[in-house]
Amino acid sequence: VGLALLAIGAVLGVATQRLFPPPSNVYASSSEAVSLAWHLPVADVQTCSNWLKHEGCVKPDYWYCSENDNSNEYKCCCEESLWPSQAAVAVPAGSKSGSLFVLKVIGSADVCVGQDGEHFRLMDCADSMNRTVLKMSGTGPVELASRPGNCMEAQQGSVAIRPHKCNLGMQQQFQLTDGKSGMLMWSSGGNRCLDVEGGEVTKGSKMVLKPCNFWPKEKSQQFQLAVPPKRKSGQETAANNTVEKTPTLFCTSIMLWWTYEVDLLKEHLKHKVGIFACTEWAVYSNKEVSLGNQDGKTLHNDVMNGSLKCKFGGKAHTALNTPVFRRFWDALQINPKSWRNDWIVKADPDTVFFPDRLREMLTYRWKDSQGNPGYAMWLNNCQLGLHGPLEVFSKQAFGVYHKKKDMCHDLTDDYPQEDAWLGACFGKTGVGKMDAFNLLLEWQWACNERPSSRDNKPPCYAQQVSFHPFKSVKTWFQCHRQAKTMTWASPFYPISEPPSEMNHHHA
Repeated sequence: VGLALLAIGAVLGVATQRLFPPPSNVYASSSEAVSLAWHLPVADVQTCSNWLKHEGCVKPDYWYCSENDNSNEYKCCCEESLWPSQAAVAVPAGSKSGSLFVLKVIGSADVCVGQDGEHFRLMDCADSMNRTVLKMSGTGPVELASRPGNCMEAQQGSVAIRPHKCNLGMQQQFQLTDGKSGMLMWSSGGNRCLDVEGGEVTKGSKMVLKPCNFWPKEKSQQFQLAVPPKRKSGQETAANNTVEKTPTLFCTSIMLWWTYEVDLLKEHLKHKVGIFACTEWAVYSNKEVSLGNQDGKTLHNDVMNGSLKCKFGGKAHTALNTPVFRRFWDALQINPKSWRNDWIVKADPDTVFFPDRLREMLTYRWKDSQGNPGYAMWLNNCQLGLHGPLEVFSKQAFGVYHKKKDMCHDLTDDYPQEDAWLGACFGKTGVGKMDAFNLLLEWQWACNERPSSRDNKPPCYAQQVSFHPFKSVKTWFQCHRQAKTMTWASPFYPISEPPSEMNHHHA
């Protein structure tokens, strides 16, 4: 149920050489991957955290966790016990041994203490993978339920509380003043208790230590043990939700019917994930293929004209597929789904895509219109230009494209890759652009981003809308499961700051 807590300490001198990533204006393609410069002597949580922070899972076997070379680097990317993940906590058990509780703000409907990175924050009690879960009785260290040996620790001379390896020191001794409720007091801290920074009980607020206020009681210091709410699965949530989610998304893919993409999309449909979690969806190919059954009906892809095969070339040795996708956009033009939804999304089958995250991003950007800008807009997912695994644009942008697409005929020779051509065409026809570099995380520094998360875990734990590539059912759903464990308290805004040394190469 819980996640793992870790104290993010100072950078350790565990590596023999620091990796210097390519400059921000250098494209590190799949054929020009950044070389592995570290050789880890050991694999433990702190060493792996530091390695992921500075290098990441750049090697294909590490990205996919497909071939175990028995190296410590592989372990850092692929063994869950070595990740500095978020966790549940447990105070030493008494009569309630084995029982788990959330630490809930007294008088609130659903506000609980949870752990986010190296801090504790207030968040929704239903955020089951972030929330702080306690096994509470008496006085002692607040130990992690899922990671024994790690505990909550007060910082001497500071208001901060952070996770750290358990010890018998006085900085890790806490108690609830009334046993199962009251203030969470640092037992040896000279009248200091868990409180909300700023004093206002709002989700996302950071927890700190402040002087205990016994009377009058401060709401921000009053907690109680509560039974954790059960987390609903995606299917349960969708089935019980009778209100249409906004903004509406029409999501689509081109499927190469002779490849692994068929099996991928069949499993996506079966589990209602990826494009099949959008408002409406369509899969295109040049041959009809059964994708599976739903509500007693056999579902098939739509058929488009022409060959889907193309040559590969360019610096990155990618598909020279502009002609194929120009026919694809023409096919979408006559699909009524394109015009009755707010946004159109093209996702490659090997892209692990979360429509709910995209909706959240769009909703926070256009709050007054529920995520629908009402004008022509496309989202740029890479500082080097649009990358094809996930392409997002408003239906108004699609309308401008079809009215003015003849202006883009002369771009084909200069932009033989469909993503580069589409971005150039949008620019030439005057469609508005918004940078959103947290739309897509790719391997091997494709946009100068580090293939790991901001909190020093493997890539699929990053706060991104999608991840690419994952070309097998096993690796695709492995990434999906990892990403599904992550929630965050703050609004999910589009990030326009490109990856650089200043932000440790994370969007």
